[in-house]
Amino acid sequence: MKSGRILNLVVAIAALALGLSAWGQATTSLRGAVTDPSGAAIPNAKVTITNVDTNLSRQTLTTNAGVYNFASVLPGTYKLTVEAQGFRAYVQSGVQLLVSLPSTIDVKLKVGSISQVVSVTGQAPLLNTTNASVGQTMVSGSSRPTAVKASKISEVLPAANCGM
Repeated sequence: MKSGRILNLVVAIAALALGLSAWGQATTSLRGAVTDPSGAAIPNAKVTITNVDTNLSRQTLTTNAGVYNFASVLPGTYKLTVEAQGFRAYVQSGVQLLVSLPSTIDVKLKVGSISQVVSVTGQAPLLNTTNASVGQTMVSGSSRPTAVKASKISEVLPAANCGM
Protein backbone atom coordinates (compact mmCIF):
# COMPACT_ATOMS: atom_id res chain seq x y z
CA MET A 1 0.00 0.00 0.00
CA LYS A 2 2.83 2.39 0.91
CA SER A 3 4.68 1.66 -2.34
CA GLY A 4 1.49 2.42 -4.29
CA ARG A 5 1.26 5.87 -2.72
CA ILE A 6 4.91 6.52 -3.49
CA LEU A 7 4.33 5.49 -7.11
CA ASN A 8 1.30 7.81 -7.31
CA LEU A 9 3.41 10.67 -5.92
CA VAL A 10 6.26 10.01 -8.37
CA VAL A 11 3.85 9.91 -11.32
CA ALA A 12 2.17 13.13 -10.19
CA ILE A 13 5.48 14.95 -9.81
CA ALA A 14 6.63 13.73 -13.24
CA ALA A 15 3.37 14.84 -14.87
CA LEU A 16 3.62 18.26 -13.21
CA ALA A 17 7.24 18.68 -14.29
CA LEU A 18 6.43 17.71 -17.88
CA GLY A 19 3.47 20.07 -17.93
CA LEU A 20 5.49 23.00 -16.62
CA SER A 21 8.37 22.40 -19.00
CA ALA A 22 5.98 22.17 -21.96
CA TRP A 23 4.36 25.47 -20.92
CA GLY A 24 7.76 27.17 -20.79
CA GLN A 25 8.57 26.10 -24.35
CA ALA A 26 6.11 28.32 -26.24
CA THR A 27 8.11 28.97 -29.41
CA THR A 28 7.74 29.42 -33.12
CA SER A 29 9.99 29.35 -36.19
CA LEU A 30 10.96 31.46 -39.18
CA ARG A 31 12.27 30.18 -42.49
CA GLY A 32 12.59 31.29 -46.05
CA ALA A 33 14.67 31.44 -49.20
CA VAL A 34 17.02 34.18 -50.37
CA THR A 35 17.23 34.71 -54.13
CA ASP A 36 18.63 37.20 -56.64
CA PRO A 37 16.45 39.18 -59.10
CA SER A 38 16.44 36.23 -61.54
CA GLY A 39 15.22 33.83 -58.83
CA ALA A 40 18.56 32.01 -58.40
CA ALA A 41 19.44 30.93 -54.85
CA ILE A 42 22.00 32.98 -52.93
CA PRO A 43 24.15 30.68 -50.76
CA ASN A 44 25.96 31.91 -47.63
CA ALA A 45 23.85 35.05 -47.21
CA LYS A 46 23.91 36.27 -43.61
CA VAL A 47 20.38 36.31 -42.16
CA THR A 48 19.77 38.01 -38.80
CA ILE A 49 16.63 38.29 -36.71
CA THR A 50 16.52 40.81 -33.87
CA ASN A 51 13.80 40.90 -31.24
CA VAL A 52 12.83 44.59 -31.06
CA ASP A 53 11.73 44.34 -27.41
CA THR A 54 14.85 42.60 -26.03
CA ASN A 55 17.37 43.58 -28.74
CA LEU A 56 18.60 39.95 -28.77
CA SER A 57 19.77 38.72 -32.19
CA ARG A 58 20.27 35.35 -33.85
CA GLN A 59 22.20 34.79 -37.07
CA THR A 60 22.49 32.03 -39.63
CA LEU A 61 23.82 31.57 -43.15
CA THR A 62 21.71 30.38 -46.06
CA THR A 63 22.41 26.90 -47.42
CA ASN A 64 23.65 26.19 -50.94
CA ALA A 65 19.97 26.22 -51.94
CA GLY A 66 19.58 29.73 -50.46
CA VAL A 67 17.40 28.51 -47.58
CA TYR A 68 17.54 29.76 -43.97
CA ASN A 69 15.77 28.46 -40.87
CA PHE A 70 15.41 29.74 -37.32
CA ALA A 71 13.88 27.09 -35.04
CA SER A 72 12.68 27.56 -31.45
CA VAL A 73 12.25 31.32 -31.67
CA LEU A 74 10.46 33.11 -28.85
CA PRO A 75 7.29 34.84 -30.08
CA GLY A 76 7.47 38.60 -30.53
CA THR A 77 8.18 41.38 -32.99
CA TYR A 78 11.41 41.05 -34.97
CA LYS A 79 13.55 42.86 -37.51
CA LEU A 80 14.82 40.64 -40.35
CA THR A 81 18.11 41.58 -42.00
CA VAL A 82 19.69 39.78 -44.99
CA GLU A 83 23.16 40.59 -46.34
CA ALA A 84 25.16 39.00 -49.17
CA GLN A 85 28.27 39.99 -51.11
CA GLY A 86 27.35 41.95 -54.26
CA PHE A 87 23.77 42.69 -53.12
CA ARG A 88 21.99 45.48 -51.28
CA ALA A 89 21.21 44.73 -47.64
CA TYR A 90 17.55 43.87 -47.00
CA VAL A 91 15.84 45.02 -43.78
CA GLN A 92 12.24 44.22 -42.85
CA SER A 93 10.82 45.62 -39.62
CA GLY A 94 7.65 44.63 -37.82
CA VAL A 95 7.86 40.87 -38.40
CA GLN A 96 5.33 39.34 -35.98
CA LEU A 97 6.15 35.79 -34.89
CA LEU A 98 3.32 34.10 -33.01
CA VAL A 99 3.26 31.08 -30.69
CA SER A 100 3.31 27.76 -32.59
CA LEU A 101 2.72 29.52 -35.90
CA PRO A 102 5.69 28.95 -38.22
CA SER A 103 6.35 31.85 -40.58
CA THR A 104 7.97 31.96 -44.01
CA ILE A 105 9.57 35.08 -45.44
CA ASP A 106 11.25 34.74 -48.82
CA VAL A 107 13.66 37.54 -49.72
CA LYS A 108 14.66 38.71 -53.20
CA LEU A 109 17.89 40.71 -52.97
CA LYS A 110 18.71 43.52 -55.40
CA VAL A 111 22.12 43.87 -57.00
CA GLY A 112 24.27 46.56 -55.36
CA SER A 113 26.61 47.02 -52.45
CA ILE A 114 25.87 46.01 -48.87
CA SER A 115 26.07 49.69 -47.87
CA GLN A 116 22.89 50.23 -49.91
CA VAL A 117 19.87 49.12 -47.91
CA VAL A 118 16.44 48.08 -49.11
CA SER A 119 14.09 48.70 -46.18
CA VAL A 120 10.68 47.11 -46.07
CA THR A 121 8.33 48.80 -43.66
CA GLY A 122 4.99 47.51 -42.67
CA GLN A 123 4.04 44.25 -41.17
CA ALA A 124 4.54 40.89 -42.82
CA PRO A 125 1.22 39.13 -43.38
CA LEU A 126 0.25 36.73 -40.60
CA LEU A 127 -0.55 34.02 -43.09
CA ASN A 128 0.94 30.64 -42.31
CA THR A 129 1.95 28.93 -45.55
CA THR A 130 4.20 26.43 -43.76
CA ASN A 131 1.58 24.17 -42.12
CA ALA A 132 -1.98 24.20 -40.81
CA SER A 133 -1.23 25.28 -37.24
CA VAL A 134 -2.86 28.28 -35.61
CA GLY A 135 -0.89 30.58 -33.28
CA GLN A 136 -1.60 33.39 -30.90
CA THR A 137 0.24 35.96 -28.85
CA MET A 138 0.73 35.30 -25.16
CA VAL A 139 0.16 38.26 -22.88
CA SER A 140 1.35 38.38 -19.29
CA GLY A 141 -1.49 37.35 -17.00
CA SER A 142 -3.42 35.61 -19.78
CA SER A 143 -3.30 32.28 -17.98
CA ARG A 144 -4.58 31.35 -14.57
CA PRO A 145 -4.34 28.22 -12.47
CA THR A 146 -7.23 25.79 -12.55
CA ALA A 147 -8.27 24.04 -9.37
CA VAL A 148 -8.65 20.27 -9.50
CA LYS A 149 -10.88 18.60 -6.93
CA ALA A 150 -9.77 15.04 -6.32
CA SER A 151 -9.03 13.07 -3.20
CA LYS A 152 -6.58 10.69 -4.95
CA ILE A 153 -4.02 11.27 -7.64
CA SER A 154 -5.48 8.33 -9.59
CA GLU A 155 -8.67 10.38 -10.08
CA VAL A 156 -6.66 13.04 -11.88
CA LEU A 157 -4.18 10.76 -13.64
CA PRO A 158 -5.78 7.37 -14.39
CA ALA A 159 -2.36 5.98 -15.36
CA ALA A 160 -1.24 6.52 -11.77
CA ASN A 161 -3.63 3.82 -10.62
CA CYS A 162 -1.30 1.01 -11.83
CA GLY A 163 -3.62 -1.82 -10.91
CA MET A 164 -4.56 -0.64 -7.43
